[in-house]
Amino acid sequence: MKKCIMMILVCSACLLVAQDIAGTYRATGQRVEYQFYTRPNVPGSTTYDQSGGNADFSTTLSIHDAYGLGVTVPIANIPVGYNFAEVINGPLGLDYMNALQYFLYVTFGEDGVANIENSQVLASDTEGCETAITLLPLEDEFVYTSNLNAGVTVQPNMVTGQPNVSPYVGQTAGTWSVTGSSFFSFFPETPSPVIANFQLYDDGFLDCYFGCLYAGGSNEECGVGCIMAGEAGSFPGMPHPGTTAGYVIDNPAESFLPGNVTPDLHIEWHYIDGAVAETGLGDILPGQVGEDGEDSDEDNDGTIYDGILGYPSVAVTETSSACGFNYPILGDVSALLPEGCATGASEATAFYLMDTALEPWGFFMTFNAAMYQATGDTQFLVNDSGYDFDAVNDFMFIDVTNGQPCDPTSGNPACVPYSANGGRLVMNFDATCIPSLTSISVLGELTEVGCGEASGGDVNEDGNVDVLDVVGVVSYVLGNVDTIVCADVNADGAINVLDVVAMVSSILGNRGEEATSATFTKVEDGMLMSANGVVGAVQMTLSHGSDFSFELTDDAFVADYNTDGSTTTIIVVNPASERLFSSVGNYSIEEVVAATTAGYINAGEVVPSAIAIGNAYPNPFNP
Repeated sequence: MKKCIMMILVCSACLLVAQDIAGTYRATGQRVEYQFYTRPNVPGSTTYDQSGGNADFSTTLSIHDAYGLGVTVPIANIPVGYNFAEVINGPLGLDYMNALQYFLYVTFGEDGVANIENSQVLASDTEGCETAITLLPLEDEFVYTSNLNAGVTVQPNMVTGQPNVSPYVGQTAGTWSVTGSSFFSFFPETPSPVIANFQLYDDGFLDCYFGCLYAGGSNEECGVGCIMAGEAGSFPGMPHPGTTAGYVIDNPAESFLPGNVTPDLHIEWHYIDGAVAETGLGDILPGQVGEDGEDSDEDNDGTIYDGILGYPSVAVTETSSACGFNYPILGDVSALLPEGCATGASEATAFYLMDTALEPWGFFMTFNAAMYQATGDTQFLVNDSGYDFDAVNDFMFIDVTNGQPCDPTSGNPACVPYSANGGRLVMNFDATCIPSLTSISVLGELTEVGCGEASGGDVNEDGNVDVLDVVGVVSYVLGNVDTIVCADVNADGAINVLDVVAMVSSILGNRGEEATSATFTKVEDGMLMSANGVVGAVQMTLSHGSDFSFELTDDAFVADYNTDGSTTTIIVVNPASERLFSSVGNYSIEEVVAATTAGYINAGEVVPSAIAIGNAYPNPFNP
């Protein structure tokens, strides 16, 4: 099954025609919106039994007590086609993406073939009914189409009808498509309708459906009633409200995220799981044949659709221990609690349950409430909601015929739970697998990057050449990092201090007449340099013993070093004073080079051979 990508690029069909977005780009902004709908939860599928599948193929979410008392409470019934969840990732800007170590580099070839390399992206995967988001390395070769002059109008909504938040809605745009990746989803260049495979409900369905249930209607009656009332979003065999398509804006005036780097391309695309996108399906795609001679059906529901969303936790109200609570409470109950007892909202799997039907027990599910519901015995009509149930010290099973402890596994119907004090029950929610169909809308921004002299050394590809790029190249030359891109600024086939000097020159501009020679003098406490002009960078290799220590000058654009055993290499960029470093202990100079924008310059070395004390007076012992 294809991964659900929380990010920005995709692939395309093999069309050997020159493409007008050709170039190398980095993703510098993104926003991804996911809308999740329930697929039919049918008997025999892998999701049916554990997630509470029903005769009408809906999915029920339930909670149960934490003690094994057998108390189970359904908290939600999700009908087929209901828009039960949404996830919005972003908008993310370049700074946030850098902090996440989230990189996407893509090269679009003019022939329609493209490559993604040296990238890692956010992706989701569902295991054991829990969906996790993680960074995954990504390399992919794909093909694409693009037409900046298509002159289409950007669609106003997602495929399933939610508003498209793109700043270019209603404006004229170019198009692009993806049809050939093994990892990303597909979409066409021409905006195209997508046929609904089963009923999907819009937001209005919630009020209609649950309002009907509250009034005493059945699942089937309420579902049909809401459809008849015109609350349905789409019908089987009819198009969804929005189309599937890809749009591109060349040289947008600004980023959709205020303060972010201005991109070279705005791209967006909209799709829904299915045969067009080839997502939400099994490993074997429609029309292909698996080992069993049939289309893939990973969840055994009789269809090619296999998308699963893990529902790991439920919304709760956090509570204060000062009010006597040790757990949060299911749902938003802040208005029902005394002032100061509700401390916020979060997600949890262990909590108390409150309900208006539990009024005799302070509106809480307690031991007495559970026993009354199970037996109808009026002795349990006692409010025990002021404290937690103690399952260790105040709980046992007794035989009601003699009041003696009994074994609940014996099969004796008179063996029932017993607690002298009762108390609030902690309820648990188990991660639930929900068969799902996903509609996705992606907004992305790409900033062009390139290597060679024209790039100016933008090695971190953030659209700027600054001290961060210089630090990156210095680290690479010293061997502190293993890989780097776009660092051969002078395009001579090597990455060294000459590239560093070229970068600094582009950043600082003219700093005065450049030196033609420099002299380095080893003094007792360090190293000095004198020159007949401005020196762009110095690289020096020292050999030394374990007693050697040093501190590089702060009076430079960048200064860094690398020590490997008894050898240390230093680079000082644009030194502004004569002292390059201060030191303690003995060392020898193995090699030294200095450079300006004109290239390497003469680097002389002056090392005092001895230190002597002259005679202050005649030697009285010399006759």
